[in-house]
Amino acid sequence: MNTNIESVTTEEFKRSLPRLCLSPRVLPRKRRDLQILFKSVAITLDTKKQYTAAEFDQHLQSWLESVGSGLRVDHVTLRRHLVDEDYVRRDRAGGTYVPVRRARSEIFEPDVEEIDPLSLVNEAILQREDRKRRHRSK
Repeated sequence: MNTNIESVTTEEFKRSLPRLCLSPRVLPRKRRDLQILFKSVAITLDTKKQYTAAEFDQHLQSWLESVGSGLRVDHVTLRRHLVDEDYVRRDRAGGTYVPVRRARSEIFEPDVEEIDPLSLVNEAILQREDRKRRHRSK
């Protein structure tokens, strides 16, 4: 696991997440952007819960439909990356998934944990619609 990534600030996270989630794309190539996406999923998980495979898949599908609505990636690919990058741990049988508390905290400012990714993306959508509305009215 390569942690040679400069710390992601709270402001960078807030600025980057909507751009990454709302522009139609597959997973980004830049490692930093990938980590921001993965962290945004991890933030939405209950770290006190052990998820069954079905519950975890449902959570990822919901995240993709709401926060990651612009991403062209399936929940299975997302799940594999989250496990590989140590945001969640899977038992050997693949039946349960446990979120890693404060996952990858070495590359994120502590306040990132307090961000609500859905609210952040929804706010960006409203701002974009407002800009479009103002542009049309000129």
